[in-house]
Amino acid sequence: MGNVISDRSGKPILEALEPRLLLSGANYVIDSLADDGGGDATTLREAIEAANALPGADTIIFNQDALSVEAGVPVGDPLTIVLNGTSLSITDDLSIQGFGADVLTIDADDRSRVFYISGSDTNAELTGLTLVRGYATGSGGGIANNGALTLTKSTVSGNWSSGGGGIYSSGELTLISCTVSGNLAGSGGGIHCVSGTLVLTNSTVSGNSARGEHSDGGGIR
Repeated sequence: MGNVISDRSGKPILEALEPRLLLSGANYVIDSLADDGGGDATTLREAIEAANALPGADTIIFNQDALSVEAGVPVGDPLTIVLNGTSLSITDDLSIQGFGADVLTIDADDRSRVFYISGSDTNAELTGLTLVRGYATGSGGGIANNGALTLTKSTVSGNWSSGGGGIYSSGELTLISCTVSGNLAGSGGGIHCVSGTLVLTNSTVSGNSARGEHSDGGGIR
């Protein structure tokens, strides 16, 4: 809502403010591939932080046309968001809806994990994304899930950590039409489900590795 001001007669006038993050209820539209804020466009990190601060379930989508213009590529060509060395932390119910794992990649640049989902009361949905080059000295190179996570039509590849190179989960984890491949860890190269539940539907876990003196579970542990 805009600021309320008055004209010379004292009649209230609603002054519209420029829309930025919140467009309709709790829906956020990403129109920048950057991982820093401060500009006119909205980054994924900004939207997640705003959603975390707003109680209730929120949704994030991506403006493919705007992102393609920013990258200088035709619409439909691959696009990548490179993280700045800090993982994307989800602390409240959130759905992130990408437009295809073959098009939209989130790259942690081997400097942090990609996503962290906190708390047993946090419900997260990630759709249509590829998550790569996530790294954690602890657990969960690609994703560390302590809540309830549903991953759909997504790829988790080329991530590494001590446990759960692709995904580490101590909560509820559901994969639908996903691929988890080429990840590395000391245990659970692809997925390390330490507690909770794991449901795989039409999903592939292959080509993952567990290495080290006490390595265990190259694919799933």
